[in-house]
Amino acid sequence: MLAVIHNQVPRILYEDRHIICVEKPVGMLSQGSKDTNLPDLVEVLLQRASDKGEKDAYIGVVHRLDCGVGGVMVYAKKQYAAGLLSEAIRERDFVKEYLCIVCGRPQEPFGEFCDLLYKDAKKNKTFIVDRTRNGVREARLSYTTLAECEYDGEILSLLRVTLGTGRIHQIRAQLSHHGIPILLDGKYGGRTPRGLWNEGIALWSYHLAFQHPVNMEQKKRTDFVRTERQQKRRSAAVIFDDMDIICLPDTNKEPWCLFEAAICDLCSAQGADDSRDM
Repeated sequence: MLAVIHNQVPRILYEDRHIICVEKPVGMLSQGSKDTNLPDLVEVLLQRASDKGEKDAYIGVVHRLDCGVGGVMVYAKKQYAAGLLSEAIRERDFVKEYLCIVCGRPQEPFGEFCDLLYKDAKKNKTFIVDRTRNGVREARLSYTTLAECEYDGEILSLLRVTLGTGRIHQIRAQLSHHGIPILLDGKYGGRTPRGLWNEGIALWSYHLAFQHPVNMEQKKRTDFVRTERQQKRRSAAVIFDDMDIICLPDTNKEPWCLFEAAICDLCSAQGADDSRDM
């Protein structure tokens, strides 16, 4: 039986024999952890495959979201696909965009932050530091302000954030360091205004874009095509559309309801095919 977390069944956004794209519910782990008994999305997807009668199912993790963050994720269903997707992420050939609500407003309506990050494993927290040393890594992101509103006497801003690197707690730590912590993210200085409730933080993975691993594999084989017969065989191979997956937060729920109009406009502008009722 398919697991249900907080009365939510993970929504399948796309699936074929090679990959599966899914909406991770807030409050669910991306991957199992020995430090907690919380259910995780890998477990849920493997159970789903078992319920469908799939034997020797494989779910490969290629990226992660924090437990308190929801939104779109992609998992590999074949080991070769996991390797190719991981390589694309390392080579920055993989677009990851987020929506977040921050306390205050950025100094500029759009821009880029480039910082040095250090992850303190004991505190499970990422810090901005001013010089390189062992364990310090560069982190880059760009942002655009989409809308503003006032709530409980405070200015809140809706940002679209595009990752240039993928570090642990990167968005949370960088935005906090630059004076605009994420709403509800108490660990990094974000406020929880009176009357506003959510089971996670105001950060949502809303857009992934990447080349389908089947296409990556075909491209890799190009260098080895030498004969006309091999070329014809390759031309007949199945080619998938490049992946461009958009998954928007539920604007019927807090805190996203504060920016319902802006999120709907974003959906229309990008031509998103999201079946969620807005």
